[in-house]
Amino acid sequence: MSNQHNDVQPLSSFMNHLSLMTKATIRDYDEILMNELVSNKLDLITEPVLDLCTNVNVYQQWEMVRKEQLISKIAHLPLMLDTMFRLDCKALDLLTDRIDESSILHCISLRSSTLQHKDFINHISSNKYKSKYKNVVLLLQFNEPYQSNSVCFMSNFTLLKSMFAGVILDGFGNGSASLSLLDLFDFDGIKVHSIFKELIDRPGKSKLLIEIIINELVKDGKTIFSPLVLSDEVKEFYKSIGCQYGVVIV
Repeated sequence: MSNQHNDVQPLSSFMNHLSLMTKATIRDYDEILMNELVSNKLDLITEPVLDLCTNVNVYQQWEMVRKEQLISKIAHLPLMLDTMFRLDCKALDLLTDRIDESSILHCISLRSSTLQHKDFINHISSNKYKSKYKNVVLLLQFNEPYQSNSVCFMSNFTLLKSMFAGVILDGFGNGSASLSLLDLFDFDGIKVHSIFKELIDRPGKSKLLIEIIINELVKDGKTIFSPLVLSDEVKEFYKSIGCQYGVVIV
């Protein structure tokens, strides 16, 4: 860790130049970033998740990390779809290399654009992915609108359902993670977006409508996850709207 400050510099420089980037420039920076990540040997960290009712640690969320800098932070940068695909594939590779037979349930996040990528089926069909990950749940983040009746996406979604313990719709209630996706795909649950707290804090019927939606999903046997839980107050809020599990920082 002695070179930690030097390690952070390339990512900081990348962020400082975002406003000046053209598409070609982004591609160049993507290549530099990917080369740096590979050369630094991506690692995994764990983030505990609590049962919101019992405070029991039930599973851990896995994220890619370079030294102590979370690679997940670059999700907000205007990366090319090919770069997102390569990052997601690297996460899957690391998962396969590190997975154990413990009873702890883990979670890994993929982006919807990866399931649309022409090379995804070839990557996921390799021999290293033949076993079912009974202690891994997949969080699927829709980083772009779903293209209706996409045979490629449907096929990859079905394949992932057969591989993992469950597939969860990430970021529900914001962006491209809409209600209609619950009709199109057999998700095992949802992870609500942090915007829910903002909506419920406003005057009006938002809290009632959100609770109705979550209660109906629970009746259908879906598992409900909250976003990041930073305090007991936030935990109690997500419990109040029906969330069963929540990510915490310790």
